[in-house]
Amino acid sequence: MSEHSSVHCEACDSPNTRKSKFTCETVNDQFGKTLDFIICEDCNFHFAPGNTHSYSSKDAFDADPYSAFGRVGTDSKPGREYSMARMGKEILDLAGKKVGSILLFGAGLSKDHAWLRKELSSVRVSVCDLENFQNIDNFVPIDSDERFDVLVACECIEHFTELESNFTNLLSKLSKNGIAIFSTNINDGASVSRHGYPFIVGHTSYYSGRALQKIAKRIDASLEVDFRAPLACPGQLGSKKRHVLMHSDPAIREAISEYFAGRLMADSEPIVHPTLAFRVRRLLNRKIRNNPVIKSVARAIHRRRLP
Repeated sequence: MSEHSSVHCEACDSPNTRKSKFTCETVNDQFGKTLDFIICEDCNFHFAPGNTHSYSSKDAFDADPYSAFGRVGTDSKPGREYSMARMGKEILDLAGKKVGSILLFGAGLSKDHAWLRKELSSVRVSVCDLENFQNIDNFVPIDSDERFDVLVACECIEHFTELESNFTNLLSKLSKNGIAIFSTNINDGASVSRHGYPFIVGHTSYYSGRALQKIAKRIDASLEVDFRAPLACPGQLGSKKRHVLMHSDPAIREAISEYFAGRLMADSEPIVHPTLAFRVRRLLNRKIRNNPVIKSVARAIHRRRLP
């Protein structure tokens, strides 16, 4: 049941919102969980103000369920932030931009910054978070006014509760000629009850593509937004996962087009489940004979050494 809400939309500031209650019908860890949402009728942003979680201490990350699926970088292998940052650097390289700095925002306990520092010795790689959870020397405080060429926020923006101030702080760390890449799920318009993602604890904000475009324009009218599916979408991450690219430089727009001209999907962490990896390989092999774009995906999978 829905009723009109007096609350303006956090994403686009529209007064046209309603309150609805949804119960997760997806068979996963969130099955049966019920949440109250404020839904914008204009941009389809779904806000669950009661679904908060504190990430102000290291203990909040100790039992991260995503670490088993390869998203979080460890001492033995890189994760998704590593691939997102590499993609951002490659895009800026194509745009003729010198990449001198990379920032991983909200990295938690991920060690991807260490992998990037090792491989990109000429680039300053930093981590920004609520606290210096890893006690590292390349930490940047959350209120820092430093700007970076590549800004990465992996599975972070869905935790935002005050969108205008949170995104203003996040995007204030992006250099004028840089690129920001965020990883999150995008609402495809189906009933939220069929989506497990917005029911995960701490996921207060469930965006549509239009909502993120509206947010970007509210923060900076020059910002452009692009959406790309990561390589591990089939099976492991699901069809709604997207890398969200933001920038304000026309040369970067052209570089993004060039970068994805030969790629079916954006790079990501490897598919760790052997059965899923096999199915993805089989799907690609069916089409690989006649499609040079899909050949590049197969080569990417080989390079990432999927199980």
